[in-house]
Amino acid sequence: VTALSADGLRRRGWSVRIVGPRYATHAAPAPVMTSSDPAGEYVGIPSVPIPFYPELRMALPTSRTVDDEVRAYRPDIVHAATEFVIGHRGREAARRAGIPLVTSYHTNFGQYAAAYGIAALTHLVERYLRGFHNTAQATLTPSEASCRHLAAIGVARAQRWGCGVDLERFSPTHRDPMSRADVAEPRPLTLLYVGRLADRKS
Repeated sequence: VTALSADGLRRRGWSVRIVGPRYATHAAPAPVMTSSDPAGEYVGIPSVPIPFYPELRMALPTSRTVDDEVRAYRPDIVHAATEFVIGHRGREAARRAGIPLVTSYHTNFGQYAAAYGIAALTHLVERYLRGFHNTAQATLTPSEASCRHLAAIGVARAQRWGCGVDLERFSPTHRDPMSRADVAEPRPLTLLYVGRLADRKS
């Protein structure tokens, strides 16, 4: 999502730099870098695998790289795309530099706490999220349901920021009847799900 958003902004004339966890080249989630990412516009900082989800990595709590990037790049806006380590550092760097902050909300971590058997932490998690997002000029989230949830836990400036679809890559002109016949018997509608299966997603 971050890479696609950055590509869209660049096509509109924006200059974009991304600070994120450092991945080994062969293990980087696609797309971390896209074809339009000039060298050096993705700044990786030291990271460790996330427990129980080693395909993703969590940045180590170092603020120097984020602060250095904000001072050197001097952006007009800082976008904290996560509420945790890098997002927290980005928020603090923006505050120190006097730069407007925008945050994103993609995951209901309070619901995660309940799904993983630690529902007692839900209130604590929601209090942290409220404090984090209410320091931003706007909080971007992909659905009206998410906006309502954020309002319910006290986040003041949530706005829907829909997930776009690349209409060229996913155009019906690419449809191949032979490939479709290989994976499913003829039916009016065939649904393909691409994603990770987990109990909390049910």
